[in-house]
Amino acid sequence: MALPAWRTARNVMTYLHMPHEVATHSLAQAVLVSGRQLVVPKCEGKRLGAWAIEDPERDLTPGPWGILEPRPGSGRRVAARDLDLIIVPGVAFDRQGNRLGYGRGYYDSFLPRAAVEAKIVGIAFREQIVDGVPHEPRDFVIPLLVTADGVIES
Repeated sequence: MALPAWRTARNVMTYLHMPHEVATHSLAQAVLVSGRQLVVPKCEGKRLGAWAIEDPERDLTPGPWGILEPRPGSGRRVAARDLDLIIVPGVAFDRQGNRLGYGRGYYDSFLPRAAVEAKIVGIAFREQIVDGVPHEPRDFVIPLLVTADGVIES
């Protein structure tokens, strides 16, 4: 939350963590407490959608992968181009901004639809930072990575 991108963001999308990822529930609460719009991902077939929610306790339920996502009938869809700050997970990252995801390409197809001005930030444990991550031209490069050791810009 010390990033300049946080200060100016109004529509913040954050992943909702799985047990082996950096926890994001307090970040989601901070978005709501600060008066920003909280947006969370939802798997929709082979695509990732973005949904604004108001109350995580009421609006979320485990999805097909066991990850919390908006329950049917709650929240409202948000276009990727309307997001100001997008927090993304990963299995591993390198210092060049390459990200290894979970192999489905959800974020690699979602992130290019964001506005050019949107700030995209990966958050990771220091153990997830490696020398090199396998990547292809279609993989989205993460420009900013935050770890307990600091910020890495690619």
